[in-house]
Amino acid sequence: MEAIARRSEWWGQRRPQIEKEVADTLRRHLLENTGLMASYRLIPSVAERFLSLVEGALLRGVDAEAARAVARDWGQQGMAFSTLLALFHCLRRGVEAEGSAIYHEIL
Repeated sequence: MEAIARRSEWWGQRRPQIEKEVADTLRRHLLENTGLMASYRLIPSVAERFLSLVEGALLRGVDAEAARAVARDWGQQGMAFSTLLALFHCLRRGVEAEGSAIYHEIL
């Protein structure tokens, strides 16, 4: 329970910055996408959905089926695999910035 409280506190402190970085990453990779995912208007909702998945993984554990479903939906809507990878790299950079204890606990 202590680990969940620590992760929750970390997420509460870092979420605004990670949210900004996720949105920036989506903007930088926008031209790699097609279809709906090539629209700037979707950036806030895609960022929120990604962050909700991350929050769920931090507080309740990874739901692999939910993650696969989101990735499948985004792929069908035109998100490039390189954009999806960039989102995870963005998250990893945010986690690594906090030091090894949180990094190893989360990842």
